Amino acid sequence: MYFCSASNVNAIIQMKKAIIIVVVFNILRFIFIPFIGLTPQESYFAYYADHISLSYYDHPPMIGYVIWLFMRIFGHNMFAVKFASVLIMVLAQWAFLGLSSKVLRGERKYMAWVMLCSSMLVTSLSMQNCPDVVLVLFWTLAVSALYTAIFNNSHKHWIIAGILIGLAFDSKYTAAALPAGVLFFLLFSGNYRQLLAKPWPYVMLIISLLITLP
Repeated sequence: MYFCSASNVNAIIQMKKAIIIVVVFNILRFIFIPFIGLTPQESYFAYYADHISLSYYDHPPMIGYVIWLFMRIFGHNMFAVKFASVLIMVLAQWAFLGLSSKVLRGERKYMAWVMLCSSMLVTSLSMQNCPDVVLVLFWTLAVSALYTAIFNNSHKHWIIAGILIGLAFDSKYTAAALPAGVLFFLLFSGNYRQLLAKPWPYVMLIISLLITLP
């Protein structure tokens, strides 16, 4: 017979509460999809999906690829465009839970998760498809991979981070701040500056550049 400590029981209770709150918020967002029409911006990005290219005048192509995929699955309609943003933001929320589990302990990671998932930022991005939707997903995954690469000395996560940074840049150009932030962190960190003498940060940069090159 197994016995759970009081702290373990409390952690399980907090996890269940957090999951319920997050699920309820996302169900409500999904329910409201039919009542919200396409914005001019979403129609513009749907036009991207009908004219797939390596890039566009003012945005990278990822938003067009995502809408193209959802339109192939759900048809050429408003639901496909809207549902893409809801589903991707759900994935981003779970990615954030994975990241917060690395940097926070106990109840704090669930509190941070609920605060993010119930925020107006997530609600806005869930209800209106735009490049920031896919950016948030790949940015969160990239930061999580970088955390493991740096603090757990995982070489393969440098490669994963490079791929994710490239995909984030293909989502929105502001993702250029990711590799810049990593290099500045290593440069000014007394404990991890020695990583700049190793090849892995540069492997990350090369991979990210290869993915963004087109």
